[in-house]
This record gives sequence, structure tokens and C-alpha cells, in this order.
Amino acid sequence: SKMRFLAAQFMAFFEQDLWRTIAHETHELAVYLEIRLREISEITVTQLAQANSVFARIPKAWVKPLRERVFFYVWDESPDEHGRVEVRLMISFDVTKSDIDYFIGAIHELRNVSLS
Repeated sequence: SKMRFLAAQFMAFFEQDLWRTIAHETHELAVYLEIRLREISEITVTQLAQANSVFARIPKAWVKPLRERVFFYVWDESPDEHGRVEVRLMISFDVTKSDIDYFIGAIHELRNVSLS
């Protein structure tokens, strides 16, 4: 009997191409995030956004304060020659453009503190 609850979720997911809509929207937001990150000189995007993820190298000192605001994964903890670590930023179905703008704003706040 528990399988019908699981099946109901999949039925909703596949009806009217909901899965395709979610995939398209999350990819568009990942591209938006990639573009915004490329505007920040201390950050290097390491992979093109081809799905719902963005990989980038950020200053190691930014990881902890950023993770206090937004969760993300540290993908490669070994710092490069500029002291940056690689992070994986995932876009889920409930992420909005304003969530990305909030994250970028948090980066700019950190950047301003480190520049002063």
C-alpha cells in the first residue's frame, strides 16, 4: 500500500512534463548564477552550467561565513595557488532568482569587508 503514495508522486512529476519544466527552470537559474559569479574577480567558475549545478573556486576564507547564510558543498578542499577552494552550488526546484541575488549580495558583503 505504501507504493501507491510513491507512485502518486511520480505520476504528478511526469504528467504534463512537470519534470521538463523543473529541469528547464533550474538550468536557467544555474546559468544566471554562473553569469553573476563570473562578474566577481575573486571567483573562477570552473565548469559551464550544463544542468542545475555551478562549480566555482572561491576564497577559502569566504566558505564559513557564506555557509552560515546558504548551504553549499565544498567540492575540493585543497586550495589553489590563490587560496581558493572549489564549491558545488546546486539549484533545486524551489530556488528563486531572488535567492541567487541574496547569495551574490552576501558575497559582495564579504568582498567589501576583505577589501577594506
